[in-house]
Amino acid sequence: MSEQKARGDRPPDGDLAPRLRPVQRRAKKTVDSILDTAGELLEEVGIDAFNTNLLAQRAGVAVRSVYRYYPNKLAVIVGLAERQAHEWQESFSSLVLTMKDPNQSALDAWSHLLDGYVTYLEGKRGRSAIRRAMQALPRLREVNRDDNDELSRQIAGALRARGVAQSAPLLRLVGRLLLETSDAAIDDALSRHGRVPKATLDEIKLMHRSYLALYAD
Repeated sequence: MSEQKARGDRPPDGDLAPRLRPVQRRAKKTVDSILDTAGELLEEVGIDAFNTNLLAQRAGVAVRSVYRYYPNKLAVIVGLAERQAHEWQESFSSLVLTMKDPNQSALDAWSHLLDGYVTYLEGKRGRSAIRRAMQALPRLREVNRDDNDELSRQIAGALRARGVAQSAPLLRLVGRLLLETSDAAIDDALSRHGRVPKATLDEIKLMHRSYLALYAD
């Protein structure tokens, strides 16, 4: 079989749950093409004008191929957001390693991580559109919250590895505040400008350097 019924650790999300998850290479390639095209369309037409007919036409597949995996357009967008969160988690895990090294500045490491995040968002069409869509769909806000919970645990672990003598819950809170304030400022910049101006990123770094200095370096 090329696909399997979608299952996960969390309860099913009704009409937003994927119908099938691809297993074989050909099926995975089809789903990747659908999601890549979905990101491009979101960037071009926005969430309101986005629809499965347009998606299928642009991706060069039959509409039934989209519905084979996703029950509706919102499910496609959720699938795209989940894939994006997973991609960034992998990049984040590599970048946060620098914060664990007590011989390296945690402040500089965090600044470099923010640069990496903005570069990631601007590196492929559709990624910024998903960030903007986070404000419109409760399910996408849930994806973002779950993602930040995982990333905050990684930040807490990095600070702990540096010898920061604070409780694990407090360090996770520090990580979550760093992430959520970044999200708020970056998402606002994307909504206003379609990109993150250097001045905005510089001010985020300045704010975070003052806060992070209380716990590191």
